[in-house]
Amino acid sequence: MGDQGGELEPVPGQAGGCKSEPELDRLSNIIQKFNDLFRNIEWEDADRVTQLITVELPKKVSENSAHQNVMENSYRQNARIEHWRLRFCR
Repeated sequence: MGDQGGELEPVPGQAGGCKSEPELDRLSNIIQKFNDLFRNIEWEDADRVTQLITVELPKKVSENSAHQNVMENSYRQNARIEHWRLRFCR
């Protein structure tokens, strides 16, 4: 037989290059990131909060490459794939 003495390479542990479970961040880190982004907002200033929510935040989202990909290829299936990739493949 020609296969005698052959060796097999180990099988990779994960397929697709994604994590099997999402990595969770500590609440303290999430709060710190939130404060870094929104620390200087005077929440009592309704006009400023409205500006942030309706202008600045959408601008940041639209600059995100994953969001741009979904918008350029706005097929429903592509949006699902991109959402899954962002959630589980970081």
